[in-house]
Amino acid sequence: GYGVDVAIFGCTSGTAVTGSDKIAELINQGMPGTKVTNPLLASELALRAVGAQKIAILTPYLADVTQSVADGFHQRGFDVTRVMGFGLDNDFDMTALPPKALLEGALKVDTPDADAVFISCTAIRSAEIIAEAERRLKKPVITSNQALIWHALNLIGYKNPITGFGTLFDHAPQPTNQVEVP
Repeated sequence: GYGVDVAIFGCTSGTAVTGSDKIAELINQGMPGTKVTNPLLASELALRAVGAQKIAILTPYLADVTQSVADGFHQRGFDVTRVMGFGLDNDFDMTALPPKALLEGALKVDTPDADAVFISCTAIRSAEIIAEAERRLKKPVITSNQALIWHALNLIGYKNPITGFGTLFDHAPQPTNQVEVP
């Protein structure tokens, strides 16, 4: 009975396949007027907020799903410098990926010309490695869940500092040509 300020759709690969606009449209059918975010939109805004144009992408997905995520970022104007996936096809295996493997993957997928590393998937435990990955790579690391929380907090006007989850939380969203359905 209190209403919803922001609805979060929590699947990066599902967003890549369905599209941000369609997801917002469907959510607004059931919750008219609610602000909507999803991992692809939030990650795009996060990458722009940290000034990234060239990105390296790490996913837990099979090759075709990994490619669809990379294609989605390319269509949004990003240059993708390298793409790597763990080749997993179900959420159970994805959630079982140890954070250490994600850190090693982030270090391996990075390229010298990448402005940031993006770690895709809301089912993996990437929040645990953001700070260490940024320290070692000396560049921003953006993850699907981190970007979702950051974007949702910005949509509701939350202003208190957040630490320990990457340099993204030091930035405000930049405008995008992505249309959000009100």
